[in-house]
Amino acid sequence: MRGLGYAEDVIERQLAAMPDEGFVRFRPEQLVWQAASLVEIHKGGTLVKVRRIAPESDALEVFVHSPDRDGLFAAIVMTLDRSGYGIHRARVLDGPEDAIFDTFEVTPADSFADGDAARLEAQLRKALAGDIQILRPSRRVMPRRLKHFRFAPRIEFIDAREQHCTLLNLVAPDRPGLLADVAHVLRDQRLRVHDARIATFGERAEDQFQLTDHHDQPLDDSSRQSLRTALMACLEPDRDSGDLR
Repeated sequence: MRGLGYAEDVIERQLAAMPDEGFVRFRPEQLVWQAASLVEIHKGGTLVKVRRIAPESDALEVFVHSPDRDGLFAAIVMTLDRSGYGIHRARVLDGPEDAIFDTFEVTPADSFADGDAARLEAQLRKALAGDIQILRPSRRVMPRRLKHFRFAPRIEFIDAREQHCTLLNLVAPDRPGLLADVAHVLRDQRLRVHDARIATFGERAEDQFQLTDHHDQPLDDSSRQSLRTALMACLEPDRDSGDLR
């Protein structure tokens, strides 16, 4: 940030406002981009920034900073999906003062997603400024080639006592709209996402979520069973994406 001309007090203030986990998970260049983007954002403000990851690539990096609220993770994911982008990697972090620092690596998955960073920024800003509870996943038909790549989804719950939450580990065949459908389920179950690691390896999705209920408590046995049932219905390979009701 010194190289960008920022004063020492500004650098210190901005880095102090970043989540500690980000200094472990993100590259220094990513942290500088995020911190510099937030310089003009006042406390309680929302920031959406999108940039091309490399000149020769159609992949985009999306950074969202906002006061946290129920359904926010689902709203971001579903907006990316409805805008025609597939999410290949993501880190979702809680920061100081109940703010979120969410980063997504996305690529165009539909013909109407043109890779225009400014257009995607505008779409996300508009969605997050409205009623995020009305957003729904897109309806999609699974491509024929993915119907042959099937294996039983694996759902695992782990007590994370230090974080005072429940870890959900999910491994499933990837498909268009998968993360949007999962995020919709989490929202409908009134669960809060405090951290998430999203990764796709070919046709295999491996995701981990730190969850609490709407009282910020770890999931009890009843909540886990309800979530497992809803996720298994969501992951049913013959169900069209977006058909959750």
